[in-house]
Amino acid sequence: MVWHPAYVVRKYMVPPEQGDADMMERVGSWGDPAFVTETLTSAGFDDVGVKKCDLDVAVPAEADIPASLLIGMVDAAQRDAALADWRRQRESLTRDGKLQLDLRMHLITARRPN
Repeated sequence: MVWHPAYVVRKYMVPPEQGDADMMERVGSWGDPAFVTETLTSAGFDDVGVKKCDLDVAVPAEADIPASLLIGMVDAAQRDAALADWRRQRESLTRDGKLQLDLRMHLITARRPN
């Protein structure tokens, strides 16, 4: 399972303002090499590269994002439920005091010409 606290609390988040919603619904994904290449080359970058990186890591549990940062993202009326969900998911991924993280990401590189 991929661990990111936003997966847990997103169902409790306050809806975005209308202007923010428009920005969030843009078509494209930074995990799509064609989208990345088109976006960065249209911004003037050269030598755009996208490399998929899949890593399994174990980190000390205290290195995780503190609940206090997440709580500010959720609706006040649902904070207790969001925090309980966050703790349950975190506990399910903790072994020997470490969070077992399944990181799936893309490394994006580009060069800005002089």
